Formats: sequence, C-alpha cells, structure tokens
Amino acid sequence: MWPLLRPGDAVLVQHGDLAPRPGEVLVVVQDGRPLVHRLLAVTTDAGDTQFWTQGDAQPQPDAAHALDASLGRVIARRRAGREQSLNGGLTTAAGRLVAALQWGARGPRRPGRTLRRALVRALTTLLWRW
Repeated sequence: MWPLLRPGDAVLVQHGDLAPRPGEVLVVVQDGRPLVHRLLAVTTDAGDTQFWTQGDAQPQPDAAHALDASLGRVIARRRAGREQSLNGGLTTAAGRLVAALQWGARGPRRPGRTLRRALVRALTTLLWRW
C-alpha cells in the first residue's frame, strides 16, 4: 500500500458489520495471512458477493474475496507517533479516484496501461506524502 502505508506504520482497524465501499482500505485474509489492500469493486456473480482488492503499488488486482475473508476496514494509520485518519475528506476522495483508475468501467485493468499506472502512482504519492 505504499505510499499510503509504509513499513513500520501501524493501522487501526474497525471490525464488525462492514459495508465497504470502493476506495476504502481493508484487511483481508489471503492464503492464510492478513493483507492490507484497497477495495476496488464489489461484484455479484450467481448470487455470491465478491470483493476485489489491490495494493496501490501492485500491478494486478488480487483474486476476488468473499465478505467473510475481510477482517475489517482500516480507519487510521500511526506513523512516527502521529495518528492520521483515513476516513473522510481528501483521503476518501483520493481513495475512490485511485480505485476507479485501477478498476475501470469494465472490470480489472490489464497490465501495459502505463499512463493509468503513472497517474495512480503520482496521485497516491502526492496526496499521501506527509
């Protein structure tokens, strides 16, 4: 999730009844370990709701997750003794924009879209560089 989250950062996770929205950062279980990635989209296939996530610095989305694979929503980060909310305002708007750029109108984007990747990296670097 670089540059939003860096090695050594701590995250505050909201557990319980989740109705996550694209752009939010979730903790999901993948291959038996927790993974902190951004929610790109929520889809329904044959009655099953699937959550698509991807790390901001990753080239491809993760495999789809079921809701029960989610451990919670990341609502704040702590870096160098300073806690910062990840909900509301510019952070929420930027997260939704990043999710839209990564997901696209017709599903996950494929590699090779250098302009899109450059925009995502520039946006996340500029907005979360503090």
